[in-house]
Order: sequence, then C-alpha cells, then structure tokens
Amino acid sequence: MDAHYFVIGTDGRQYGPLSADEVLTWLSDGRVSRYSRTRRDDGTQWVALKDLAEFEEATRSPFADFTPPSADTADAIARYQEVATAPPLEKLDPVSCFKRSWFLIISDFLVLGGWTLLVAMAISTITLIPRAGVIIGAVLNNLLMCGIYLLFIRRMRGHRATFEDVTSPLRRMAPRIIIGGMVQSLVTAPLIMATLATASSPTTTSMLLLGVLFVPSVYLIVGYVFMLPLIADREMPIWTAMETSRRAVHRQWFPIFGLLLAAGMLLFVSAAALGVGLVLTLPLCTGALMYAYEDLFDQR
Repeated sequence: MDAHYFVIGTDGRQYGPLSADEVLTWLSDGRVSRYSRTRRDDGTQWVALKDLAEFEEATRSPFADFTPPSADTADAIARYQEVATAPPLEKLDPVSCFKRSWFLIISDFLVLGGWTLLVAMAISTITLIPRAGVIIGAVLNNLLMCGIYLLFIRRMRGHRATFEDVTSPLRRMAPRIIIGGMVQSLVTAPLIMATLATASSPTTTSMLLLGVLFVPSVYLIVGYVFMLPLIADREMPIWTAMETSRRAVHRQWFPIFGLLLAAGMLLFVSAAALGVGLVLTLPLCTGALMYAYEDLFDQR
C-alpha cells in the first residue's frame, strides 16, 4: 500500500492523509514548503518535509550542499568559492516564489504584512526628514529591511520569530549591514547619476555614458541583491557576502532579474493606485525575494 502523509501547510493548518503525488503538487503550488512539518500515516514523528527520503530530490535547493562561511578564514573562503561557482541543480522558478509567498502572507498577514508596512512607513518617514534624513537613512534603513528579511526567513523555516530572534543578529551584524548597504548604494550610484544626467541634458556623450554603464550596473545590482540577507542571516563578512551572492545569482541571473522586474512592476502599479495595493504587494514581493534566497542558499 502506498504511503500517505499528514502535513502542516503554509497556512499553519493540518491536512491529510495525502498521497505522495498530492504532496508534490502542494509543494509546487506553495501550499507546503520544504520546511513544512510532515508525518507518515503509519508514524507518529513529525519532521520537516525535506528530511523524508522520498521527498529529498523534490525539496533539494539548487545549492543543496552549500555551507556558508561565517568567518574570514582561508578554508571558509575557499569553500564558498567552490560551491558558489558550482552549476545549480535546478532552475529557480520566480512564479513559485510568488505563489509560496502568497500562501505564507495570507497565513500570517498580521505579523508579516503588519511589520513590513510599519518598516516601509518608517523608511519613508526617515527619507522625508530634511538634510539629516540621508544620514539617518544610511544607518537605519538597511537595518530595518534586514529585520524584515530575518522575520520572513524564520517564518519560512517553520519558526515563530521572537523579537530576540530578529534583533540579536542585527545587533551583532549592524556595522557590516550599514557598510554593506553603503557599498550597494555605491554600485547603483553611477547608473543613477548617468540616468539623471541624460534626462536633464540628453547629449550624445551622456547617452553614450548611460549605454556603457547600463549593462554592468544592472548585472551587479541584481547580482548583489542577496548580500544583505547573507550578512544578516549567515553572518558573513561583507566581501564574502558580495561574492557569494554574485556567484550564486550569476547561475540564475535571468530568473532573479525576472523576479525583481515583476516585483518592481507590482509595486509601481500598486503605488500608482493611490498606494492602497502596497498593503498586500509589499509583503508579497518581500516574501518572493526571500523564497528565492532560500532556494539558492538553503543549508540542509
């Protein structure tokens, strides 16, 4: 007789008995994740879905053997260089990231959606402060965003994040996060300046400069998108996080670019509609990005 399973879905409810094929369908649809608590119908022990041998292949991430470095040692750096350049086991699916994010958000909107919106409002308020807003934002904005990243990551891994779970890594990694955010800003600065120069004075020189900067700048902006989550979650040094993110994303660059483009379009449309839709799309897009992070860097 084929085995059947009971699972805790991403909405926090128990379902079952389900066949193996039904579990795989739910996994594809985002109704369960690799971290969902699961037990066989003939057993009593609940384990993560990824820990069941029959679902090992389906729940394996593209970098299943990734062991992130947490210190500036030669062995750790050699390890991340070896793994980050390895070919992925599967292609990242942006649609699946949004699906899983949707189920996650609706299962715990008060916490995930509420905190995301509060942080977004705080960042917007800081930005509006005359003169000092730039300095305050450089210190606080990325710390606030990393707090949201950690909140989502903990929830995706099947845990209810406490205040200490989120703030403890931020306190330890605050200098790295602040400096890392400044480095990210420096990467985007040339493209922004060239775009503004072209918009204000569309000369041949400015358009040529924009054309030269566009491709490498976009490549690096996408490539470094997981730098801050790696610092906050895996406590990596800045350069290690930058290179780990870039090397991993390089193998999945177009899917990650597609995810960011779709998220940007959703946020733009929501903002254009009097900002009402941002209540849902902000946490949805944040969750999709963090699911992509988990798919790339999941440490089994």
